[in-house]
This record gives sequence, C-alpha cells and structure tokens, in this order.
Amino acid sequence: MRHNGSSLPIRWLLPREFVVTDAEMIVGTVLGSCVAVCLWRDDPPIAAMCHCVLPTRVPTRQSDVMGAYVDETLRHILDEVRIPGERARRLTARVIGGAAMRLHNGGGQVWETVGAANITAARRILAAARVPVVRELVGGSEGRRIRFCTATGEVTVQSTAPAAALQERGSRLR
Repeated sequence: MRHNGSSLPIRWLLPREFVVTDAEMIVGTVLGSCVAVCLWRDDPPIAAMCHCVLPTRVPTRQSDVMGAYVDETLRHILDEVRIPGERARRLTARVIGGAAMRLHNGGGQVWETVGAANITAARRILAAARVPVVRELVGGSEGRRIRFCTATGEVTVQSTAPAAALQERGSRLR
C-alpha cells in the first residue's frame, strides 16, 4: 500500500546513523555540512538513508561507529540492499546536504569544505556502484531539514535559514 506520507511513523536520524528498511515510514534529519543519501527501489521495496559526517575514515579514528563516514557507510548499505545480479538502475539515489564549512589539514591550510568533500565521496561511491543519482540538492551555505518517504521515494527539503534560501524552502525531490 502506497501512502502520501502523512500518516506514516517518523524516524529521526542523528549524525552517524543510518537506516535500511522495507517498512513504510518517514525518515527525517537535519543537515549542515553532513550529507544524506537516500536510496530507494520500489520492486521489491527497499529504502535506506544515511546521515554521514565526514567523507572517509582517517587512520587515527578507528573507534568511530559505522555511519560516520560517507564511503564506508554507503558501501555497507549498498551491500545490504542489493539483490545479487540486480541491474543498478533499479536502485536510485538522492543526495542532499554538504553545506560549506572549512576542513583544515592541521597545519592551517584549507583543503576543501567538509560539505564538498562529503558530496564528492557520495558521488564517487554511487558512480562506482552504478547507482544513478536522480536528484541532488547540495552545497550552499545553509543547513537543510529533510524528510524521506520510504513508501514513495519522495524527499522534502526545507532550508534551516530564516529567509536566506527561499529557493530551497519546500523543495520536493522525486
């Protein structure tokens, strides 16, 4: 049964969390430089969303939990949702977030923004897995509040800025 999302249970993700489910629900989170990737397939139904903080694990951070890093979290989720022999195009992705915040190398030099690095990592992993990114709302300097309907694959995005990002307010990604 496909819902419009209004009567579905809501699950909120905190940074470093992800969900893989065949249940119909709304998955929500709030992003700054973090990136969320929403994966969706309608037949057989499966949905996944992650709220990743950094693009890749650094050797000194081995104790961090699964879900913190874009590259390893996406690989893990893709392993869970893929059907052996499945054509990649049946699974689709939406990438949201990655607002600008500076990433320093420890010596005072700026490499790139954390958000840009997170976006690049998500695009790279999805391209390598041959999962098409059907919609993106990435970059910029404002946070975003998102709601992902696992029943339909629809993502609703709202800016967290008062009025600075009106073009994003209420955007729907399908």
